[in-house]
Amino acid sequence: MLKLTLDTNCIIDVDERRDGFEVVMALAAAHVEGRVDVALVCSGAHERQKGGGYLESFSLFTSRVHSLGFPDLPVLPSIMYWDISFWGHGILADEAMKAREELIFKVMFPNVSFEWPRYAEAKGVPSTDTSSAHFQRWRNRLCDVQAFWSHDHVKRDIFVTRDIEFGRLGRHPDFADAHILTPTQVASLLG
Repeated sequence: MLKLTLDTNCIIDVDERRDGFEVVMALAAAHVEGRVDVALVCSGAHERQKGGGYLESFSLFTSRVHSLGFPDLPVLPSIMYWDISFWGHGILADEAMKAREELIFKVMFPNVSFEWPRYAEAKGVPSTDTSSAHFQRWRNRLCDVQAFWSHDHVKRDIFVTRDIEFGRLGRHPDFADAHILTPTQVASLLG
């Protein structure tokens, strides 16, 4: 069975009823029908929410996803980060995991430091300022990286997103086997 991983943008598309959101929901329905295996990414719970805040618990993430009409879908764990991740919903990374994550970050965001303190220094903000717009941009990038890392770590088949930043991965030799498609492309593939 084909294993699909929905990027956080797929959830946002459904939430905001963006163009093509029906296709995302059709993929979720195909999961219920047993035609595909669809999963979400845990890092979606760590992203900044509509209105500017962050979720205070993982259960709020699952409640939000269900309120949008998604069925029960597995959620792929991401690497744990202090003050970003929800305990019990992530993986304590070993060196190989961290190296893969950093490679994903560098391919997706070649001009951005992988480490928050270095990024903060380059932007002229204290690394303790986690309320700044700079931290929010860096954290969003980390969540994007975590989304693909989660997919890659468990070796799923297709990463589903409309975010063009992920396209860089498919053109990099270390990710030659990566299949990154939009929801519409996946729906066409399924027929």
